[in-house]
Amino acid sequence: PELWAADWGRRVESRAHYAGIVRRRLAARDPERDAADLDVDADLVVTLAMGMLQVLAKSWATSDAEPLVATLVHEFFPRVRRLTQAAHVPSAAV
Repeated sequence: PELWAADWGRRVESRAHYAGIVRRRLAARDPERDAADLDVDADLVVTLAMGMLQVLAKSWATSDAEPLVATLVHEFFPRVRRLTQAAHVPSAAV
């Protein structure tokens, strides 16, 4: 339990650090944005990026060609864009 707690603590600290960087960049683009909205957007960006890296790691590890991680990241952005721009599904249908 102690090792798990320490590992989780490092993850939370890393995510908070990355979210702070993203938040500052988002605020620089639009200084008039609400602080709460900036926090939520920064958390979403970090969560999406971390999840994307997990999927990329799986693709990288199982590939025979050993592609560059940067190449995989570039190739995955259209997938993320397609998923985020998918047709709206009414919440009652979920």
